[in-house]
Amino acid sequence: MIFTALLGNPVEHSISNYLFAEYARITGIEYAHLKLRVPTEDELPIYMNSLRQIKCSGLNITLPYKLSVIKYLDEQDKRSQAIGAVNTVTMSGNKLVGYNTDGIGAYQAIEKNLRPINNKDQIIVLGSGGAARAIIYEIYQHTDHITILGIDQDKLKKLADDFFDLHKERLKVGLLNDDRLFECLLTTDFIINATSIGMYPKSDESLISNELILQLERERNLQNLFAFDAVFNPHNTKMLKTLKQRGANICSGLWMMIYQAVEAFRLWTGQDISNAPFEDINSQLIEVLKKY
Repeated sequence: MIFTALLGNPVEHSISNYLFAEYARITGIEYAHLKLRVPTEDELPIYMNSLRQIKCSGLNITLPYKLSVIKYLDEQDKRSQAIGAVNTVTMSGNKLVGYNTDGIGAYQAIEKNLRPINNKDQIIVLGSGGAARAIIYEIYQHTDHITILGIDQDKLKKLADDFFDLHKERLKVGLLNDDRLFECLLTTDFIINATSIGMYPKSDESLISNELILQLERERNLQNLFAFDAVFNPHNTKMLKTLKQRGANICSGLWMMIYQAVEAFRLWTGQDISNAPFEDINSQLIEVLKKY
């Protein structure tokens, strides 16, 4: 019996247990995935050590511990070291090894459901936490025209410094407000929400107001705008719904969850699920989300 666990706070909104159960059904292995709410960071190593002792095979790490979990690991792969955040941990013997599959999942979601990003594309990323770092890392391989907007100037500067590459254009950063967002949206090709704004149960929240979109619509054709939201519950956030109504192309974070889980499942079980019927799985998960 293989079992893994999701650690974070909150975790009630997650449907990863349904997703991994489907992957296990397809591969025919005996498997279970637990959701465990860890109230504080101080308790994180206690949960991790307890799970290791009972032979847990691995962990998914979610908000708010994707950065702080690193100090409790024995090793990291190169990708998670470069990103500075971990969302997947393998437990083999007494060794905890950290990985990051978020960025891989996000880029595959964008590439397959919107379009591939090219080196001329202008990108706006909202947020500067673990999810933002993972997504920016992957996008930076395809274009360096990236602007990051957030609420913490120090975190924004550190992110730009951490990712600085002498062979590429330096990432631009700025404080997130309506004026700056409007200015960036005038010329951007992709907007990516990598914050938890709009996540269940606060599904009525959005970083893009109706007023801003109406103002923007007078200046550009929104049919040329591509929008991705890392939030997967609800399936389509208020931001995505509003943009879709005005003609923009959208992609739900549910696809990011599906694709990042493919690599996590392989790391934990050795099973390749890359040819799974993802459209059917996505439809099943949308039905599950309706129960929330």
